[in-house]
This record gives sequence, C-alpha cells and structure tokens, in this order.
Amino acid sequence: MPRDNAPDGEHVHVGSLTASDIAIADDAAPRILVVSHLRLLREGIKRMLRMRGFHRIDLASEATVLADVRHAEPDVIILDVTAPSMLHVMRTLVDRHVDVKLLALGMDGSDAAVLECAEAGAAGYLPSESGPDELTAAIESVRRDELVCSPHVAAVLFRRIATRAPTSPRAESMPLTRREQEVLSLVERGLSNKEIAAQLSISLTTVKNHVHRILEKLQVSRRGAAAARLRGVVDTESRPSFVPYNR
Repeated sequence: MPRDNAPDGEHVHVGSLTASDIAIADDAAPRILVVSHLRLLREGIKRMLRMRGFHRIDLASEATVLADVRHAEPDVIILDVTAPSMLHVMRTLVDRHVDVKLLALGMDGSDAAVLECAEAGAAGYLPSESGPDELTAAIESVRRDELVCSPHVAAVLFRRIATRAPTSPRAESMPLTRREQEVLSLVERGLSNKEIAAQLSISLTTVKNHVHRILEKLQVSRRGAAAARLRGVVDTESRPSFVPYNR
C-alpha cells in the first residue's frame, strides 16, 4: 500500500539533516489509518492531517480495512463509526491488534452509542461536529494512552464502571495461568510488550499472545482495565485520564 511522505507541492529543505536524522524523525511520526465507507471523508481527513504535519497516512474502506491494517501497521486508527457495521469492524481490530489505538469519529453521543464504542475497544471519541484541531489533538492524546472524550462521555463510562466493577476480585481467583498473571503484573506496572518480553526472556509475539488471552479471559478490551482488575479496585486513580473537548 503506498504511503504519503510529503504534502503535494511542498518543498522539503533538508539543510544539515542527515539521512539517519530523517529516518529517525520518520520512525517517530505516528502511523495513521483513516477508515470510512465514504471516500470523500477519507481523503478529506487525509488532506487535513497532512496540512498539520502528519505524513504517514493510509486510507482504508470498510471492506478493506482488515487486510489493509496488516500492511499499514498503524499506531492510531481513525474509524468513522457512522456506518452501523463499523462496530463489528472495531471489535475485530481490537481482537486481532491489541496494541492499536482506535479513535471513534462520528459517534452520536447517546449513552448507548458511547457504551457500544467503549465495549468495542475505542480509545477516544469525537462527535461529527469536531473540528481539525480537536482531531489532531485527539490523535496525540490517544498515543499517550489518554482517553479522549467529553465530560458527558466520561460520566457515562464511569457509571458503567461503577455498575460492573467486581466487589472483591483477587488475582488468585482470576482464570489466568501463572505466566499470564506474571504478564498482567508487569502490565499493571506500566511495562510495554517489549519490556515484558525482555523481563521474562520470552519473544514479543509470545507476550502479545498472552496479553490477548488475558483480555479475552477477563472480558475487557484495554490493558488498563485488566490492570485495574489485578489491583482489585476501580477507583479514580485507576481510571484513565481523559482529555475533554470543548465546543
């Protein structure tokens, strides 16, 4: 799949930068996949992001995203959820790619829509009326593992957490193997998959498989939720920070 490297008509002055410097900067830039059933929306978001300095952008339709994501290897997926079938796509993406950050775009804001997106695995939520500045800020926020949502959405999510939180979970009562509990304890300490692999002297692929099974067994879609289960409480300190948007 072709990837854009610079905005159309823009001249890049390298100056004193070496090829190595450019490669490092390119590697640090987020890889973004824009997914929508509307071609006009996909290409419009792409053009807008390129004007704001994002240049590693791929596009996918509802029909091609599951195949395209393997080639694009995105850090953030912007998913237009105005099509009803996109929730199924979101669940499949989270199931197959546990580390990817999903930003739901076009959510109608109702409690039901919020909970559907949350349970499907979204890391951020933006309504249809969101502007370019809000979208670019949301991309950076979800990369920092911050939940992007309005105060209303946060309230809906916290109410759901309160009603579904286990009363006295214990690590030993979780349906996890000894190795999975070791992995989960390192997740709770904030270690990345690569750091966990080094700590336990296992491959990165094995760590990802363990994390996937942990999320599946605990019936959660995010690493932070699994870590909260291990801690045994869901309090304000274990809840994800959120970045409100203000209209």
